[in-house]
Amino acid sequence: MALLLMLLITSLTPMEVFTAEGEGADQEASGQGLKNRARIMLQIANRTASRIRLFINRVQGNDTLMAILENASLLDEFKGNVSALEEAEEALLMAETLIEEGNYTAAIATVREALATMRKVYMAMYRFAERCIKEKVKVEERASGLIVAMNRTLERLEKIEGLAGEEASQLIEEARGLLNITEAKKLLAAGNVSEVAERLAQANKIMGQIFKVLRNKARERFEEKTRRFIWHILRQYRFIADELRKAGLNASEILEESGIGNLSMLQNAIAKMRLESIKKAIRERLKIPCERLRILVRALPALAKIEKPDIIDILNNPEEWSGKAVSITGEYRGWKMPKDLPGPSFTGPPKTRSDWIISDETGWIYVSSRHRPFIIGQGIVRLKGEVTVVGVVKTKKINDDLVPYLEAKMVFIRLVHPSVPPISNVSGALSVSVDVLKTENETILKVTVTNNMNETVVFPNSVYGLKLMRRIGKIWIVAEEPVSAQVLVELKPGESGNVTVKIDTLPHGVYKVVVHGWLKDTKQKVVGFATLTSSAAKKHGSPRH
Repeated sequence: MALLLMLLITSLTPMEVFTAEGEGADQEASGQGLKNRARIMLQIANRTASRIRLFINRVQGNDTLMAILENASLLDEFKGNVSALEEAEEALLMAETLIEEGNYTAAIATVREALATMRKVYMAMYRFAERCIKEKVKVEERASGLIVAMNRTLERLEKIEGLAGEEASQLIEEARGLLNITEAKKLLAAGNVSEVAERLAQANKIMGQIFKVLRNKARERFEEKTRRFIWHILRQYRFIADELRKAGLNASEILEESGIGNLSMLQNAIAKMRLESIKKAIRERLKIPCERLRILVRALPALAKIEKPDIIDILNNPEEWSGKAVSITGEYRGWKMPKDLPGPSFTGPPKTRSDWIISDETGWIYVSSRHRPFIIGQGIVRLKGEVTVVGVVKTKKINDDLVPYLEAKMVFIRLVHPSVPPISNVSGALSVSVDVLKTENETILKVTVTNNMNETVVFPNSVYGLKLMRRIGKIWIVAEEPVSAQVLVELKPGESGNVTVKIDTLPHGVYKVVVHGWLKDTKQKVVGFATLTSSAAKKHGSPRH
């Protein structure tokens, strides 16, 4: 089409006409024969009219060019110039008649008037040709963009076709029919750009319906995957609890102290949670419990045939106890050997310099935690008090002596009673209040804990066993568990203690500050808590809860 327009413009260059017109005037002034001058001018004028007529006929025969003129509001002007050319052509016929009649002067004047008209038509047609070229380039660019867009949509359609299934098969076929590239190119070649654009728009609309089907299927798959995921967690939970009970350990206490808690609550909560809440809970809040379950699963083989000897039994018969799984409850001694209790013949660490000592009433022995055992709670650094070590007895020959030690699989930083059922909490034993201060970069919680009992309450660490819980749906999960010195802290009857906890961020939500300990004499658990919301935190204030 661009080539056609260039040819048309070339055909609109009647320079010899205007030259001939000037030469005719010179010849007339010199007195040469009027008849020859009239015939030459008429011949050149007819040739010019034919060129302009050829241009007009080609434009009128091309729907695309006519559409361009119509869209540019030039069609009426174009038709007016066509009429002017027709008048000029009629004038040339009259000039020919005048020449035949011998009226050469009138014929020359008539040809001159026709040439003046054709000059105006020529200039107008030249402008039309330039406008058509510019508009055609725009149309071709748009047509090329439509083909590219159709191909991209087809690529997306092919990618999702295998995912959509039977539910969207009819929609896919409709979209594919609208995106027929061969038909689109034929329509564009005929100048029907709007039809191609409409087909692309309809195809994209259908693509939106297909994606809606895919989203619904993805939702169904996610819900099914979530159900399997939760079922797997609960199965692992029950399996671990059964294995712990078979080993004679307090399963409920171990799972609670490990931060896993009662996962059966989650199964009931899932059914009431929105899809986005489920995703968030799995992504943000179930990662740590699931990791702890995985570690517990790895540690369970050591509990298959667990025994509970005294340390002196292992010291006296290291070869007999070697390779056996045992549970030892005693006092954490760090790296300080008890002077009043028997121990191994070799008093140095048997494996690494980080080995530490546990003792019971019968003796002491080293514990190696080189392989990162599962530690229930905050860790064992600076811990003072009772611990329970579940592990395997190992031996090492040093100075011709067989030196026994424990390779820890699990370490409990609080005393775990192997065969005693859990003791119920004492309600109302502790009061908790929280002041919240929110700065630009962190949130500060100032927590006050008060002992309401007539007995001394013991806490497992310097932050009173504090945990910050966040409510997700209908369940509470651990949001923050501050690092603290692992020393036993006591509050006497009526006594209060304070602790400050700094948190990087506190997203909007409902929270609960929980502290826990146990009565010093009866070992009964005591718990206290205070509820707050993140919206209560202010930059220059600290609301009381």
